[in-house]
Formats: sequence, C-alpha cells, structure tokens
Amino acid sequence: MKPNALVLGSLVLLTLLPLAPPLVAEEGQEQFTITGEIEAVEQDEQNTPTAVSLFDTEFGEVLIAPTGKGKELLKHVGALVEATGRIEELPDNGDFIYQMTVQSFTILEQAPDSSQDESELNR
Repeated sequence: MKPNALVLGSLVLLTLLPLAPPLVAEEGQEQFTITGEIEAVEQDEQNTPTAVSLFDTEFGEVLIAPTGKGKELLKHVGALVEATGRIEELPDNGDFIYQMTVQSFTILEQAPDSSQDESELNR
C-alpha cells in the first residue's frame, strides 16, 4: 500500500510544527510602541512623581513600570513621548488595566516647563 500525498504532507507538517514560531506572541512578550503625554499618577510628600502613565488610543491609560527606562520617564511629566516596550495586563484590582515595561523612549515634545537639554531627549 502506497501512502498518498495528503498523509505524507500531514506527517511533514506535524514533524516541522514544533520548530515554527508561535502564531500569537506569548502574553506580555510582544513589543509595542505607544505615543502619548506622560502624566503623574502618584506623588510623594514633595510633589515629586513616583508613578507615571501614558495614554494610548489602543490600550487606554497605561501604567509605566518604575524600572529601567520607565524610571527615567518620572522626570518627563507633561512631555509627549514615544515609548517602546512590553505591555502586560494587570490583575483586576487597580486603576490600570495595562502596564508597560519601557525598553526605549523618545521625547517628541518637551513638557512646557521642562529645561532638559537636547542630549537627554533620545533614550
């Protein structure tokens, strides 16, 4: 008995399937770029921002993780920023649905009262 082409094709596909990249990125692992104004969402006693967010039309208000490049955004409240990083869904117990761990960002427009020099703009 000769195997037909459909059976052989199916076997080849099933053999190679584990080597193929996933069709859908794992949750929290895909890189996104979002653009918006940095807003302070928490401040300490001296009114220094301790947490910031960025509004995006696709994700809504996204909390910025206060680590790495995200921590640098604490100094840019009011600036228009393009940020790239991983976005993950947060547990349903807070004010935010999503949080971004920022890998890189670019200041597109300084905050009205900002005095950052040009060397600080691209991160």
